[in-house]
Amino acid sequence: MPLISTAAGGEVPWQLMILEAGLDKPQIAAQIAKRLLAAEMAIDVALAEASRLMETLARASPEAGGGASQEYRVPALVSQAMINLVGARSDIVGAHAALETPGQRLSPPACAFGAPIKPRRAATD
Repeated sequence: MPLISTAAGGEVPWQLMILEAGLDKPQIAAQIAKRLLAAEMAIDVALAEASRLMETLARASPEAGGGASQEYRVPALVSQAMINLVGARSDIVGAHAALETPGQRLSPPACAFGAPIKPRRAATD
């Protein structure tokens, strides 16, 4: 059973922590989905900001008048950071896929809420 380290240094099974928090399975699934999507969006925002930084660096480069050896160091570092962010996003998407089966076990089936609502048919004359 997976364990979660606590601040006190002890380890507690994550299932026990969830039970103590009083969450039911659909609530757990909803929280996981919410945090997963938030992580994906945060990485997307970081990538967008890094690309804006690259654009700003490209525009500022001719005006900065820095040495040729330093001129490409910062963009190279930012590029590497962007590559790392893309890898992180790929890992988060992988986690999303890996959670699909456990998520199905945590979520109630669609039939638990009754028959699906069907759109009304338009009256034909």
